[in-house]
Amino acid sequence: MTAPSGRPDHSGINWRACLLCVLTNFAVVMSCATLLHTLGLAPSVVAKTPPFQKLAVIGLAIAPLLETSLFFSLPYFLLSKTSLPQRAVWWLFFIISITSFGVSHYGGVTPGFHRNWLQALVVGGFGGLCYARCFYVTMRSRIGSPFLTTALSHFLYNFMVLTAVFLFG
Repeated sequence: MTAPSGRPDHSGINWRACLLCVLTNFAVVMSCATLLHTLGLAPSVVAKTPPFQKLAVIGLAIAPLLETSLFFSLPYFLLSKTSLPQRAVWWLFFIISITSFGVSHYGGVTPGFHRNWLQALVVGGFGGLCYARCFYVTMRSRIGSPFLTTALSHFLYNFMVLTAVFLFG
């Protein structure tokens, strides 16, 4: 929503952008993960052991806030302070955000959780694209907080993936 003053309302969540991001990301990544598993190209991901609990805390409490800050908000903030045209800012934002998010998703910080380069490309690359687009759409729509909307979509996606891993192994 736009406030009566004509200024953007960055106080809430852009639910449309958030849910579209979560559902698209989940559908594509889970489809690709299933294909990689079927083809034998994926290492085992997570066991229902203590590392799963650590992964859940990291994936639900830390990653959405930290990664949205580092890979989406910070690059946009820094680029928007330059004298570059807005179109160049957005192109560089997408390149920097998707690349840094993708690179950060190779391997893992929790013992027993590792991705190969193909999984990192699918999870990090496509996830980075979804979250960068979520941030962009929210910013451009002037509805909701780009940070909160993107962080919430990341949280919801991670929650869905962790639930699927917990239930189906």
